[in-house]
Amino acid sequence: MREGKLDGQYLACWVRQGPCDEENSLKAIDRVDELIRHIYRQVEMNGEQCAIARTPDDLSRLKTEGKKAFYIGIENGYGIGKDLKNITRFHDAGVTYITLCHTRNNDICDSSSDTTARWNGLSPYGRKVVKEMNRLGIMIDLSHAAESTFWDVLKYSKAPVIVSHSSASAIYRHDRNLTDEQLRALAAHGGVAQACLVDEFLNPDAKKTNLTDFMKHLLHMVEVAGIDHVGIGSDFDGGGGVKGCNGDNDFINITVRLLEHGFTETDIAKIWGGNFLRVMKQVQTK
Repeated sequence: MREGKLDGQYLACWVRQGPCDEENSLKAIDRVDELIRHIYRQVEMNGEQCAIARTPDDLSRLKTEGKKAFYIGIENGYGIGKDLKNITRFHDAGVTYITLCHTRNNDICDSSSDTTARWNGLSPYGRKVVKEMNRLGIMIDLSHAAESTFWDVLKYSKAPVIVSHSSASAIYRHDRNLTDEQLRALAAHGGVAQACLVDEFLNPDAKKTNLTDFMKHLLHMVEVAGIDHVGIGSDFDGGGGVKGCNGDNDFINITVRLLEHGFTETDIAKIWGGNFLRVMKQVQTK
């Protein structure tokens, strides 16, 4: 992070999708609890260098203090179980976004990677989850969500949403990528889509994926959604990394490419977190 001039990042409390019965749902909740405890322990062990952040203002304050900011997200709403009260509990623990699903359908919604539809979008419980996240000021993340889920959330959410790590279907058609129609709708809703550095989402020949492939997706997303609605979500903790950008220290390479394409300092600041922080502030203001 120091080498790449990265001020802050998310640590994702990811839980693998399991059976949607009571016993396994409780295990998923326990796993999220455990991961949050680990994050706080690691941050406390390095308290002179970093701290937990919950708001955009926290990032600015910590940067002034010379510290790195770590935000907490939950990847897979399976981890909140079947009780809306868990959303409040995790909010109080510092969680600022929840990815509604992962690679399989769950009690909240359908996943883009599942071959069969369970709910054809949001479940009745999922609509309650969206409403509760809006009420509490937690960002709704639609990466991994089926297209039917995407449209349902845009229909029911009163606040802008994020797509934390997905890319452009027009460049490479993959279930984890967004169509131009989705990108335009997300922008109209005030949200932000973050291009992802996972090789298999960017190029049909994943082994050959490089930074040029990533830039094709990023540039297309800016063209379609607009400069105010695009960001970067590396997914380095979930398989991300391509030739030319394999870690936080390589992020400067993306900035160089953006400069070469004529982006201004203001535009680059929007892509490198400004748009995401705007959505976070709007969601938290409620």
